[in-house]
Amino acid sequence: MAGFFTLWPLDLTDGKRIVPGGEAMDVMTDERLRGRGIFPTLAAKSAEFAAERGVQVLFGAPNAAIFNGYLKKLSWATPGHIRSFVRPLSLKGAAPGGALASPVLALGAGGNPHGFTVARERPDDGALTACLAASEGKLLNSAGGGVWRVHRTPAWYDFRYKEAGRFDYRWVALSRGGELAAFAVWGLELAQGGRLRRANLNDVIGVDEAAQRAAVQVAVHDARQAGAHFLHAVATHPARAPLFRRLGFLPFKKTPLIARTLDAASHAGNPFLADGWDLIGGDFDFT
Repeated sequence: MAGFFTLWPLDLTDGKRIVPGGEAMDVMTDERLRGRGIFPTLAAKSAEFAAERGVQVLFGAPNAAIFNGYLKKLSWATPGHIRSFVRPLSLKGAAPGGALASPVLALGAGGNPHGFTVARERPDDGALTACLAASEGKLLNSAGGGVWRVHRTPAWYDFRYKEAGRFDYRWVALSRGGELAAFAVWGLELAQGGRLRRANLNDVIGVDEAAQRAAVQVAVHDARQAGAHFLHAVATHPARAPLFRRLGFLPFKKTPLIARTLDAASHAGNPFLADGWDLIGGDFDFT
């Protein structure tokens, strides 16, 4: 095998309708054959195959080695960035005197935020569907159009966060007035690498910003209680950054988001705007 290119098919939504989409994932070329045009050939053919199957919009998170190839040879654009944030949770066992920092690192975390009833389990399908419906379509881009997201359903959650061996996925569900107002999914790394144990904030959905903020606060609290040293979050929409910063997350890296369309359809959302995508950790294959 000289090389391969992988696309992960998934449904996208621009807030108005569901659109067949895909994420560009793993790309590999035999190192003995690099420089012979294998990567652009594979990527171009994969896009052709996807278009034949009705896929309309693609996105991806390329590494530096192939980023220019997507833009120069394959008709992709870079509408914005994938921003990475880290929330320090604990230094206990990771640094000399680390336990002394615990009270400071606990600030902003809360297991029972005021005004919400907290459950630590997956909500039922009806509650999930209602919360998702209440949250989708509210966010607009700078041009007043829709924002692209991965279309979520109860079945999508069951697939995405099933037991997979690397992370122990856990739920936080917040109700207000008897209705599900927000939920979050976070994952605890099962095999600790080095001195620091990682947790990922994979998903945050809420009917308003206050509910989303409360869900993140509980996730921070729970990850800390579970023994994680830091909580990692990934997001693309600029509006998510202020919420993370207010809760003690530190920006530490950003990488390009790439996107392209495969047909001539007009959509409610423009996939080439910097605020045209609202993707978060679990939308990417690397979290």
